Amino acid sequence: MPNKPKVVWNVCLSCKKPYQVELRALRRGKGRFCSIRCASLYRVDRLKIGRNQAGKNNPNWRGGRTKHIKGYIYRQCPNHPRNHNGYVLEHILVAEKKLGRFLEDGETVHHINGIKDDNRPENIKVFSSTGDHTRFHAALRRVEKAFGEVAATERRESDGS
Repeated sequence: MPNKPKVVWNVCLSCKKPYQVELRALRRGKGRFCSIRCASLYRVDRLKIGRNQAGKNNPNWRGGRTKHIKGYIYRQCPNHPRNHNGYVLEHILVAEKKLGRFLEDGETVHHINGIKDDNRPENIKVFSSTGDHTRFHAALRRVEKAFGEVAATERRESDGS
């Protein structure tokens, strides 16, 4: 018959309740908590007390500016009505500054030269609806198809003025 493991009483580091644990677990550095929940709460509490690495305290902080996988630039702006996890697309902020107001629902921002991270005010155009923006791109495709890339580039430049 196999030996039964020796069981001892221990006190949970998180909730301070007594519980039984195998002695061999304590020797291995395990069994400090009465449950998985207490272990995770203890770790979370220690992280909150020990280090604050949010925002400027983080060594990877880049000034609140980051690049989306699709090429757009995000700026940290937690109080903005269009924020997602505290960040707003930079071309939206530039368009709003150019207009002197927040964008209304349905308004769409367009990069005139097609470069997604070129957020200069002269490269930003605001359409009143998504449909207007779609019609603009459809017309642009028709011009490209009829006259080639040179005509489409000239049309983009003339729209920017």
